[in-house]
Amino acid sequence: MNNDVIESAIKQGENLANKINLAKTTTQLDTLYKEVENYTNFINNEFGIIDDFSEKNEKYCELSFYAYMAVNEKSDNLEYYNAHPEEMASGVEDFLDYLESMKWLQ
Repeated sequence: MNNDVIESAIKQGENLANKINLAKTTTQLDTLYKEVENYTNFINNEFGIIDDFSEKNEKYCELSFYAYMAVNEKSDNLEYYNAHPEEMASGVEDFLDYLESMKWLQ
């Protein structure tokens, strides 16, 4: 596996997580959905596997789930996180933990 591609995936993921965590409005999060989509397309293409049980013959990487979970969880609990800016969104934490675990490379 290409180390440059792995490094890029990690850096882009960390950058995306930071943007999600810093978002304070629904509008900001809405614009981040496109970035999440672009990131997950990249991740799926580079690191995904074809799911034998899927009707579609597309690659999928579990890291994509965590990326969407991060932005969705932040969006669902935006009021709470705005009132507690010292706390990182739990979905973002889970995404970063999975990203850093490198389990998505298996």
